[in-house]
Amino acid sequence: MPFNADVRRKVLLWCGRHCCLCKKLCGVNIEVHHIDPEGQDGTDDIDNALPLCFECHSAVQHYNDLHPRGSKYKPEELRATRDQIYEEFTRHLVPPIHYEMTQALGEGRRRKYPDVGFLVQNLGNALAVKLRVNIEVIGDDQSLGSPAGPHYSGTCLWNLNPQFIDSGPF
Repeated sequence: MPFNADVRRKVLLWCGRHCCLCKKLCGVNIEVHHIDPEGQDGTDDIDNALPLCFECHSAVQHYNDLHPRGSKYKPEELRATRDQIYEEFTRHLVPPIHYEMTQALGEGRRRKYPDVGFLVQNLGNALAVKLRVNIEVIGDDQSLGSPAGPHYSGTCLWNLNPQFIDSGPF
């Protein structure tokens, strides 16, 4: 089955209607390819979608395993290339975030280990950001778990308005 309209719309927006292999701007001459073929348990979900121009779609689909010439595209390579294109064409939509771990308290004062603090800032001027923080403490190559509370375990979303700064101890 073809991908549903919502999946097609999202992937075409994410790549800016550029082919995810050759990066050519395609306009209407673009197709959404199944990375894992439908006949081989490929699904119609968004992770299996790959926008391609007609030429690249033909090259990906028509590799002959019985008479191999060149190097066949592997699903992992197709996904990684697609993700690079998505990043290139969507990076401007997410404002930069500054995040640092620190033991400094300001004015030359420092926290004593294991008292560690953080600073997080939305450096953008227009868009708010939702941030998920998941911290794991490692000591002697072993996990010592997360700092107490849902804010550091990845279960809460932090809302960062433009130019907002938050800091504190763990």
